[in-house]
Amino acid sequence: MTGFAVFCLLLAVVVPVTTYAAASAKSSYGWSEPQSGWLYLLDPRVASGKSVVWLVDPAEGVKGRLEAGYAPFFALSPEGTRLYVTSGQPDPTGSGVYSDELWAIDTASGVLLQRTKLSNRLTYTLPAPGGLAVSTDGRYVYVAKSRTIRPGVHEQTLQTFDTIEKTFLPEEALLPDCGYPEIVPSSGGWQLVVKCSSSRALLINLAADGSVKQSRSVEVPIGLSAVTRGRRVLPRPLAGISPSPDARKLGLIMDNGEIYEAEIGVSPFRINPTRAPRLSRSHRVLHTRVSPRSSDGAIAFVACASKELVWTTLTADEIHIFDTTDSWIREAVFRTTVPFSDLVLSADGRDLFAISPETRTLLTIDPATGNLVTSVDGIGVKPRFLVIAP
Repeated sequence: MTGFAVFCLLLAVVVPVTTYAAASAKSSYGWSEPQSGWLYLLDPRVASGKSVVWLVDPAEGVKGRLEAGYAPFFALSPEGTRLYVTSGQPDPTGSGVYSDELWAIDTASGVLLQRTKLSNRLTYTLPAPGGLAVSTDGRYVYVAKSRTIRPGVHEQTLQTFDTIEKTFLPEEALLPDCGYPEIVPSSGGWQLVVKCSSSRALLINLAADGSVKQSRSVEVPIGLSAVTRGRRVLPRPLAGISPSPDARKLGLIMDNGEIYEAEIGVSPFRINPTRAPRLSRSHRVLHTRVSPRSSDGAIAFVACASKELVWTTLTADEIHIFDTTDSWIREAVFRTTVPFSDLVLSADGRDLFAISPETRTLLTIDPATGNLVTSVDGIGVKPRFLVIAP
C-alpha cells in the first residue's frame, strides 16, 4: 500500500526571479540522512515569522530540524532527494516586511541548495498546506499564484518552476473561482488535479516541457450547481479527493461523507454516485488535499471529525476505511486516541501515521485494527502536516 494525505487553506504565489547561491539551513538538532518511512513534519507557527520542518523516525524520534519562515508549506520530490519549502523571510533591516522565497533542500544533508525570490504570495491566517506540488519525475515544481485585480477580487493561476533550468516557465493556467487551490500531480504524469476550496476540482493538462496552458485545462464539474449522470445535484462542499493509481478515476469526498467517482480518463467526464453513506449530522469529513490509498487503489482512508470536533475543519478523531473496488463500501471506523490534523500511509501499507497538533505527537496506527502502535511526543509547538520519505 501507498498513500498520501494533506489539507487545504494556504495559497503560495510565485513569479520568476533570480536564484541565489547555496547556503546551509539552520539545524540545531543536526541532520540525519532520511530513511524510507521517516517523516517530515511541518510546524507552521513556532514563533512570530518562524516555522520549522522536523525530520522524525517514528521508531526512534527526532532526527533533524530546519528553520523556515512565515506561512510555510512544503512538498517532497517523488524520489525523496529534494524538499521544497515556500515561506516568507523577514527583511534583514528589521523593517518587519517579509519577502517570499522558494527553497530547495537536499534531504540527505539538510543543506539549502537553492533559494528563489517570490512575489505576490497570498497567505492565510489559518495554518494549512496548499499551492505547491512536485511533478512525478521530480523535474518541475507547480506553484499557485494570485494577483489582485481590484480590492477584494483576486485571480488565481498555476505556474511551473523548472528545477534544472532554475527558472519559471512563462505559461500560466487560470484557476477560475478556485479559492484556495491544492495541487496534486497524478500518477499518470500527464495532468494535475487541483482541488479548490470553492467546492470544485480542476484538471490541468501538461505540455511536454512541463508547462501548464490555460487553453488545455478542463474543469471536473463538481460544484454545487453540477449534476451527476443521474441528474442528482451534489449537495455538500468538497472536502477531499482520492485519485486512483492509474490516474483514470478520482474519488470526490464531500464533507458530509458522500463520495462520488469521476472518470477523468474519458471526455466528457462522468461523475457517478457511489454507495458510501452520508455521515450523521454531528460528523464531518476533515478537509484534506488527498485521502491515503493503498498501492493498488483498493482501500482508501478518510479522516472524519466526530460530534466533539464537528465545528472545526482542522482536526479529526476518526478514520473511515473504504473498499473502493465495490463502489466505495465503508468497511470499518476507527477512533483515534487524540485528534489529528494529517494522515499518511506507509509504502508497505503496514502503518498509518497521524500528527496531533495539540499534544505535539506523531502517532503510528495499525490500519487493520486502528490500534496505536507507537508514538513520538514533544515535537515542536503545533506540528500539523506530514510527508513520508519514500
